[in-house]
Amino acid sequence: MTWATEAAKHVNTPVVLVSIAFNSGTRYYSNTYIETATQLYKGNILNLPEISSSVGDIDRTYERNKIRLLFSDADYEFRGLEESETVSFKNRVVTIKVGFAEDSYANLLTLFTGYIYDWRRLDNLQYEFEVEERSLNLENEYPDKRVDRADYSLAAPSALKSAAVGWVIPIPYGTISALGLSGDGAFGHPSLSAEGSGTGLLFVDTTADAEKHLVGLQIYDEMILNGGFDTDTSNWGVLSMSTLASVAGGKSGNCLRVTGDGASNPGAYQDITVVPGSYYRTRVYMKAGTENEYSIEIYNRDDTSYIYDSGDLIEAAGDWSTVHEVVWQAPAGCTTASVFMRHSGGSGAAKTFYFDSVITYEVIGVPRVYKDGVLQTEGSGNDYQIEHSIVDTYSHCLVAWEAGNNPTEASFISCDIVFGSRRPVEAIRHFLDNFCGYTYATDFNATSYTAAVAKEADRSYTFDGALWQKIPLRSILDMWRSGFELDIYWDKDGLLCFKYLSSEVSSSPNSYTAERDILSGFDSDPLVYKLLNKLKYGYNYHYAKTYYYNYATREDTDSQTKYGATFEDFKGFEWIRSASVANDIASRKVIRFKDPITFDAFKFPLKTFSDDLTDTLKITHFEGIGSSGYNARYFQIRKVSYDINSYINSVILEDASSFTGKSCILGDTAVQAATWPGVADPDSHYCYLCDIATGQFADGTEGKRLFD
Repeated sequence: MTWATEAAKHVNTPVVLVSIAFNSGTRYYSNTYIETATQLYKGNILNLPEISSSVGDIDRTYERNKIRLLFSDADYEFRGLEESETVSFKNRVVTIKVGFAEDSYANLLTLFTGYIYDWRRLDNLQYEFEVEERSLNLENEYPDKRVDRADYSLAAPSALKSAAVGWVIPIPYGTISALGLSGDGAFGHPSLSAEGSGTGLLFVDTTADAEKHLVGLQIYDEMILNGGFDTDTSNWGVLSMSTLASVAGGKSGNCLRVTGDGASNPGAYQDITVVPGSYYRTRVYMKAGTENEYSIEIYNRDDTSYIYDSGDLIEAAGDWSTVHEVVWQAPAGCTTASVFMRHSGGSGAAKTFYFDSVITYEVIGVPRVYKDGVLQTEGSGNDYQIEHSIVDTYSHCLVAWEAGNNPTEASFISCDIVFGSRRPVEAIRHFLDNFCGYTYATDFNATSYTAAVAKEADRSYTFDGALWQKIPLRSILDMWRSGFELDIYWDKDGLLCFKYLSSEVSSSPNSYTAERDILSGFDSDPLVYKLLNKLKYGYNYHYAKTYYYNYATREDTDSQTKYGATFEDFKGFEWIRSASVANDIASRKVIRFKDPITFDAFKFPLKTFSDDLTDTLKITHFEGIGSSGYNARYFQIRKVSYDINSYINSVILEDASSFTGKSCILGDTAVQAATWPGVADPDSHYCYLCDIATGQFADGTEGKRLFD
């Protein structure tokens, strides 16, 4: 490598651009004065930190950067902002980007997004900010829902600790998935009371003959679009030759007028996506027009059957006082349901009826309730009814006791809860959305989420689990990652990403060569995979040296293979992989680990800031393993460390060929390409070591079983 080649790498020096979203407006800074087409950057940054992030094998998946930015404050800008900001600098968003003058900074790419968590004045008119990467609440313990005393002013003293502050409730969050139906109330609240003495559900209303216990809370996530018909009838379909119109005089603002055009049972409908097994509450307000007969129906689009049918009902009041509410369960296999609203006065043109304030949202299913260990009977005039209400953006589920069945503060109330079985990534999102302060629209990388769910569907992965005592979020995510071979990490935009470890690579990865892109300091440790297997993945090399095994798994149930398990290591957290899912993940781990894993460390010029964690690179390097080194070898990024003072990116890469070893034999008996990039989807998502139907390789020889 000549000095000219080395020098050429640094001719186009990148420029670091920092923006800070102060409360009074966003301000812009750099290590040199810069004027782009849209913005001036003040050249007062004195020191730029190293920025590191990693995923999976190398360090913990969720390590967060805590960096320090040092500025010159000779013009007293930051000291002045201390006085003028209406709130402190705490949690102001800091973004660090890199660009090049050669393209007039038209292609800025993000290296880091984080929050200010500390700041200080320094001598010599300098100012320092400490910034933490945007990965939320990893050390916090969840669930941590709070009940506001103002919402339950008649609560028993044991339910709430003080008049000013609500109490943290470790609710048994079956919202993760379907696990929770035990048949004996075991997933009630055995640990709940003011002092943890075990009084069961929170006793939130002590009114005689109208007592209530709180089952749980979750985010109120409205599923119906345009349920208020404020300006139009968008998102609603037509039933039976109807005419739909948004008209004045609704329960609130405008409403929906359904006019029949001659066919019977005219109406409107909307499709919604549901989780099989989950419960939903639908509420519709209505008012008679020329007709006073109506019906509400919930329709299963997947098998063309009715989940619920109210039958013909009468709206007699002629105002908006009539409301129809129903809690219904999505049956197995149902992923799309329709809400039908009809007026059922028979055929005839110009017949009208009005609907308004339509909502549907997921609720906690409560199939059984126990008082002092005795199963109670649900229903009006029996022991209790289940109520659902919306309070401060949360859906509250309560046990409302019937008159005469009066629990006391000494009563032990427990229940079973039911939610639909989700895909693993859907379960993670649902849990983070509901209980950890995350919002899907702003905190998740939607592309990676959609791809991960699609891969789970391709592999038939489902998740069943319940969480009923508080656990650090880091531990919860670690369990998911290791149990499903799933990378969970934050990208450079601060968005949460999901990516299944698999043999697929991106279609056109960036290429890096020793002569042009790779700096001196290449390092390869052929033994590093053993250390990483043991310390990071929990794998030992089997004495027969034919496969790795996980020393953390156990054979808790008959349905599990020795590579599967019922995971109960964390107190208060239980989830189960089915035998087929455990078997599938085990086979993938065997494929990944049957050959030594190669991790190599490279140093690149900062050209690689365009790549992110888990991206695949194509490496050509004469010092690689083998007589000719690496020739367009595929690697996956597992750790990056940006030294933006020296314009160097130190990267640790995992040899992507370790994901599959050599070619696989697919279920269609076809031998795949010798190199994995030649394999087409969906084969790259799901491979077998021999034909799944015959148990043989393509040449007729018997397939080798790598596990029992």
